[in-house]
Amino acid sequence: METTKEQTELRPFHETILETIRRCQSTVEMMCLFKLVNETRISKGHEDIIAAIDQFFSFPGSEKWAPHIREVRKNLLAQKQATATESASVDDIEREIARLIAELNNRHPNLRETIENLRGIRVLIRQAVGG
Repeated sequence: METTKEQTELRPFHETILETIRRCQSTVEMMCLFKLVNETRISKGHEDIIAAIDQFFSFPGSEKWAPHIREVRKNLLAQKQATATESASVDDIEREIARLIAELNNRHPNLRETIENLRGIRVLIRQAVGG
């Protein structure tokens, strides 16, 4: 498919969902978005999404939807925590690879291929997690 300047550039979900929530016209629409949010892996913008939801439901009588709001908030905060844990794990792996590279350089300077393989693994890990 040929692309044109008129086509919209694709953006990450956490950006488009914010815009969609802000344009939402009814609680029925919002409940559909809640289903989408609850069934989608979201890597960033959790707090912004929660804030947009809270802003939408700032009208009198909105407490009727409190159970739904709590459920989607719980899901978003769990995803935020999981994302933070994944990032920490990747950082730990990155540090360990750097340590191994330094150790190999010091002890075995003629293991250049192994060192380059470790550097390649580091790049692949960062690409896999979007870092």
